[in-house]
Amino acid sequence: AFDKDIGIDEDKYLYIKLKATDQENDDLTYYILTPPNHGSITKTNDTVLYTPNPHYNGPDSFTYKANDSHDDSNTASIMITIYPIYDPPVAHALNITTCENIPKNLILTAFSPDNLPLTFQIKDQPTHGILSQGTPYITYTPDTHFYGTDSFTFTANDSISNSLPAAVTIQVDRSKTYT
Repeated sequence: AFDKDIGIDEDKYLYIKLKATDQENDDLTYYILTPPNHGSITKTNDTVLYTPNPHYNGPDSFTYKANDSHDDSNTASIMITIYPIYDPPVAHALNITTCENIPKNLILTAFSPDNLPLTFQIKDQPTHGILSQGTPYITYTPDTHFYGTDSFTFTANDSISNSLPAAVTIQVDRSKTYT
């Protein structure tokens, strides 16, 4: 069995052909001995489909051997380098509820796959209320006596790019009055 060094971009998959020789030209069966730590493999005959874990970059490896139904080959290593690629942030949609004439505090959230610091920007203001305070900590105050559904959108920025807009949907319930 033969060692191999391979490079691949983060979040991509790769087909790897396992290779060994046999002096008698017998048919060979390949066995995975040690699976990769940062991805998964699916073996079909002498070919392996390697898929790294999402957003992982760095080294990974697995080992294999071949067998001709009589003898095992040496153990071979497949060394894989997963190169980092940029991943934009992802803003999270929110659904919140408040009552008529009652402000609601909320926190905008997003995820940076590359662990970069995030800032937030309001893209579309609500139609039936106002937003106050700085992002990501927001207070939504519905218009006086408004009840129903309102919404606004925001994006997250990691200093490289903006996320796609995410919606915050606010259900403003009618206040119950008792006499």
